[in-house]
Amino acid sequence: MNKRMGMKEVYVVADNVISPLGFNTSDNFKQLLAANTAIVSHTLPAASPLPFFAALLNKSKLDTSFEGDASSYSYFEKLCINSISNALSQAKINYQDSTTLLIISTTKGNVDLLLSNPFEAKRVYLHESAKQIQHYFKLKNTPLIVSNACISGVVALNTAAELLNHGIYKHCIVVGADVVSEFTLSGFETFKALSPGPCKPFDAQRNGTSLGEGAATLILSTQHKSKLKILSGASSNDANHISGPSRDGVGLFIAVNKTMQAHQLPKIDFISAHGTGTIYNDEMESKAFNLAGLNQVPVNSLKGFFGHTFGAAGIIESAITLESMRRNCLIPTLGFETKDAGINLNIIKKAENQELHTSLKTASGFGGCNAAVMFQKVV
Repeated sequence: MNKRMGMKEVYVVADNVISPLGFNTSDNFKQLLAANTAIVSHTLPAASPLPFFAALLNKSKLDTSFEGDASSYSYFEKLCINSISNALSQAKINYQDSTTLLIISTTKGNVDLLLSNPFEAKRVYLHESAKQIQHYFKLKNTPLIVSNACISGVVALNTAAELLNHGIYKHCIVVGADVVSEFTLSGFETFKALSPGPCKPFDAQRNGTSLGEGAATLILSTQHKSKLKILSGASSNDANHISGPSRDGVGLFIAVNKTMQAHQLPKIDFISAHGTGTIYNDEMESKAFNLAGLNQVPVNSLKGFFGHTFGAAGIIESAITLESMRRNCLIPTLGFETKDAGINLNIIKKAENQELHTSLKTASGFGGCNAAVMFQKVV
């Protein structure tokens, strides 16, 4: 997504984050500043025969805050609806007309219904979930679904920006959500990719990731201006392995380089990395950022706070990046204590104030996919 002459500017006019740390962006940010993590030990035999560390939401609290008949919607759908509702309450857009598109980012959607489904069997399909959310908000356009492993959120934002750049829509509601289930836990356990404790992104002693669940929404518009906009974005695939990141970081480097070259390599003030806490992912990201000449730029990972929220991660972490830019405040990488000799990055160790004008959000995922999106403050 390269900005060319005649294309429209895309502004971020509202956002929301729902996580175990809070039900809006501001409350979540306060918890990050206080270095509070949502990752704790759980014993849930229905999800895993062994105790596990993860960031899980309070489902009762989600139902209490839901406006409508909560029993008519799945857990995943209620997450999306709550997050969208909060963001819409901040935005002055007519979301029910033909100029607004809803984009849903998720990796697994209603996958938890495979074990227990009180709805029709077809409800497990993503398009059926999208239909329920469309009907709840009485949206005119059929929602677009982006499901591209862990880069889904960043790809969804870039897709929305591209559609808005070209004037196809005036507003896009981009929501990302995923839940932790027996399916996702057993999958990551099979890969031996889960940490026995809270994950430690970029740390020398990192030993796997932690899973998390949540939702986030960004509302983008070409009609209403704000102090933050999407500048550019790109994605790439390294074709290395179905579940393993490349060893040389070239795939992510290409996505980052294309994103930066769209605007003649502007100065980057901050990077919100994917930073899963697995040995190979974090090494790969270090190589990619070094190839791009960004190894001195302050970088963090938020996985130590929220866990890995799959298709929601790119949007949750983008919303926090935007809040960092509003406050000119860098959030540290929770869990990072000891520098790894194989990682040459400027890891943020403590919260600190710094002028932030341009920030980069990156993501990498299964199947060799990589993506980046760049945000800029309007001055």
